[in-house]
Amino acid sequence: MVVISGYYGFGNAGDESVLDGIVKLLKENREEDVVVLTQDIEYTQEHHPTTTPISRYNVPEIIKYLKQADLFISGGGSLLQNVTSNKSLMYYLGIIKLAQRFCDKSVMFSQGVGPIKGVKWLQAAMETVSKLDYISVRDADSYNLLFNLGIMAELTTDPAFFCDNDIDGANAVLEKYGMKDRPYVALSIRHYKDDKWQRTLIKALDDIVDRYPNIMFLNIPFQAPDDFIELNLQHKENIVRITEPLSFRTVKALIALSELVIGVRLHSLIFASAGSVPFITLNYDPKNLAQANKYGLYSAKIRQIDRADFVSNFCKMYENKEAISIKMRDITNKQVQMLRDSVKKILL
Repeated sequence: MVVISGYYGFGNAGDESVLDGIVKLLKENREEDVVVLTQDIEYTQEHHPTTTPISRYNVPEIIKYLKQADLFISGGGSLLQNVTSNKSLMYYLGIIKLAQRFCDKSVMFSQGVGPIKGVKWLQAAMETVSKLDYISVRDADSYNLLFNLGIMAELTTDPAFFCDNDIDGANAVLEKYGMKDRPYVALSIRHYKDDKWQRTLIKALDDIVDRYPNIMFLNIPFQAPDDFIELNLQHKENIVRITEPLSFRTVKALIALSELVIGVRLHSLIFASAGSVPFITLNYDPKNLAQANKYGLYSAKIRQIDRADFVSNFCKMYENKEAISIKMRDITNKQVQMLRDSVKKILL
């Protein structure tokens, strides 16, 4: 039995795709009995039917399953950080400590670590992490953070690469919104700070339409209703906003079917990478920049978007998207192999 802890059951397409990828990798290696700590048992039962979901806050039940398990996995996602809150960091460290006490083997798999603000929080996190049986991280910044603190980890990538695509679901969405058989650029936008940066983005998108009058933008929500954001372009006919919750498998397929991605959500970039779709990241977090750097692609600081620079880089990418996609494919193949190798090590 394997017990998995992460940000699951909240309806976030990125995190749910991470869980889907981990489960798929485990089952490739004949690990069929998977227990998931979740916020919403019914949601996890529906979307991950081959798993056994239990409440992430039911400590007695968590301990019961940890005692039965051969392996505990913390991850993936960005669990060990306190940018969201200290409470979140305390929760995930607490679950790891329970696992270290009651489970035979405890690992951290394919996580992004940090930022962790405050010396006491960093010390608490590293003291707990250092006692894990195996550690893998999804990006170089996380690897370097741990290395500089004397903790050895292996570098891998995000399990969402292995999440399934629901192409039929994506085609149904495209038909509903009048986008079937129409090429499009995928947008993944989320709220960040005061959202003033969105004004610059809107102007840049209008500039792009001036350059390519037939271009279409499809605004795809990763977490409903948070991502139901309307971008009021002057060229209103060139943007379509999806206004309903979508399955994470459908979201991944919509990204895969796009020509290019402009993304704030990290997993819009990871989905793009999995499908070898060129992307531009609006960088609000080191994890976004790390993903762009893996592929050598353009990244704009979200609150310091240079309109002219953004448009110029978009145009270069748009006009050379096929060649960029070919180069991305080789990198993606290496990322996938790293994941497979990492999973085999945690199951030894």
